[in-house]
Amino acid sequence: MTTDNDTSDNNATLANFPDPEEILEAPLPENEVLAKEEIQRLEDQQIQLQEQEKLIAEQVAMMDELNAKKAEQIELLEAQIAQLEAQ
Repeated sequence: MTTDNDTSDNNATLANFPDPEEILEAPLPENEVLAKEEIQRLEDQQIQLQEQEKLIAEQVAMMDELNAKKAEQIELLEAQIAQLEAQ
């Protein structure tokens, strides 16, 4: 279930990411120091994005595991209900 807060959080997160076309079409700095700083900034950003991707993958795996456990719990409860109804 997606709530308004989830949607606004997702939009806020997406707003933090620059447009790929904007990055590709950005003019190169003419000053060598500025170019190196920009390269370092982009490398840092890439590392941050990779870390976020890893965390998200871990969260998805945990949610899948939690969903499987909840489904198993529901099956056990349904079996208990059926057993009680049979008595």
